[in-house]
Amino acid sequence: MEYDQKQNDKFVDDGRTIVNMDFEALSTYKHPRKKPVAYYRQRQKELAALDITPKERWAMIKAVYIYLLPFVLVMFGVMALVMFVLTELWKM
Repeated sequence: MEYDQKQNDKFVDDGRTIVNMDFEALSTYKHPRKKPVAYYRQRQKELAALDITPKERWAMIKAVYIYLLPFVLVMFGVMALVMFVLTELWKM
């Protein structure tokens, strides 16, 4: 009896909207705006005002790489270890 009653129920569309599917209206859908050219020119002027010699600039670049090198090596090491373990498990 109960099975027949469920089978005979008809779906009636009452026109309600549960979720708005207009993704263009969402704020997260919009692309970030490009910064104006004046921003980049101002930034370039600020960097030029520092009066950094090429030797100092390269020293700063090297310092950043030396600072990031251990992190990158650890990340690659962990990835290699995980891949090795997974391949060994796959062989079993």
